Amino acid sequence: MIDEKILKGSAIVIREILLPVEGEDGVFSAPTFAGEKGAPLYFPEFKGETGRIKNAVLVDSVESQANRLEVIFKEGEYKNLVPQIYIKVGNLSINLLEMGHRITDAMVRYSTLYPLVWGQNGALEALRDGNCLEIAKIAPTSLIFGFWDSRETGIKWPRLLRSEIWAYNVLQLGRVGQYTPAVFHKFKPEQEWKVYTELLDLEEMKKLQEEMKEEKFKELLSSVGLGSVPWPKEGRLQNVFRLIPDEGIIQRIASLHLVGLRLHIGVKEGGKMDEDGTSILQQYLLGLGLVALTYPQNYDLRQGCLLRRKSVEQKLVFPDGCEENLSLTHNDALNFAKEAAEKFKEKFDVDFSPKEFEFKPEDKKLKEEYEKRKKKKGEAKEEE
Repeated sequence: MIDEKILKGSAIVIREILLPVEGEDGVFSAPTFAGEKGAPLYFPEFKGETGRIKNAVLVDSVESQANRLEVIFKEGEYKNLVPQIYIKVGNLSINLLEMGHRITDAMVRYSTLYPLVWGQNGALEALRDGNCLEIAKIAPTSLIFGFWDSRETGIKWPRLLRSEIWAYNVLQLGRVGQYTPAVFHKFKPEQEWKVYTELLDLEEMKKLQEEMKEEKFKELLSSVGLGSVPWPKEGRLQNVFRLIPDEGIIQRIASLHLVGLRLHIGVKEGGKMDEDGTSILQQYLLGLGLVALTYPQNYDLRQGCLLRRKSVEQKLVFPDGCEENLSLTHNDALNFAKEAAEKFKEKFDVDFSPKEFEFKPEDKKLKEEYEKRKKKKGEAKEEE
């Protein structure tokens, strides 16, 4: 049940212990990010032994979890809980819930939705004045998962829901591979570079073979997918891990910040706080937050990282440090959210049916934006 006591807490915290689907001895892949010169970068934090924790590796980031959870509101019964806003780009129609920067995404800035967000008396201007209602009418999940308007107003809105997955006490493994075209199975490896020229009457290939050294010809074959190649070419990929027996753990920790909900979410009418409206909006956003917090993810995070739940723990945490166990089900959260959404729509006359805006970037505006950013980078370099 969702009662008044929950609204007085600091946060609802969920801890899920996860395992690879194969079990505790299964391997899993950590995410990779773009490093220098395009080299893959990942984030294992190996800091030596500190008490019970020997090392840690990021399995799914806060940003990634937010993106996975926000898009649930465009499908099935969840889509009836929030406005469905689309930006039309040519023949494509993209849901605002899919945009990484949410209500301040560039797709929105260069669309006909711009005046409602950045214009005079727009949603961001209202937010700066302490009125969250206008953003809630367009993109309520932006108030749940946070955003930063780095291009114009500079407004930063903190996440009310935070979720991430880490693994502790892991063994770092490596991955290597070898691709060999089927035609090479009948030939010895040292004859690879001659195979195609002997089997096929390809004059251009024969000419290349005569002009090139063997290694260069092999490189040519490999570049068009006709040559064998080791993978990776140098070293090994090191984003594969397994848990140390009896010590390792994969854990998702998620929290819904109730203090932020109470302190930052408000509705103003004529410059004055509307207490009834504020309560309805807070209840509505609480419902959305609880739905996302308790959503039963399938944890198919990436190739080589399919996880399953081992156990779940829920706690209501209070400002004085006290904690209470919760047994909040996803159905409880969904039913609460449905009721709160209906009250929100009725109170503020909001329509959740699909609305489409057009992506219309202007050359002049794009050029001005580019010059502005270029100048800003130049000033930053001078200060260095």
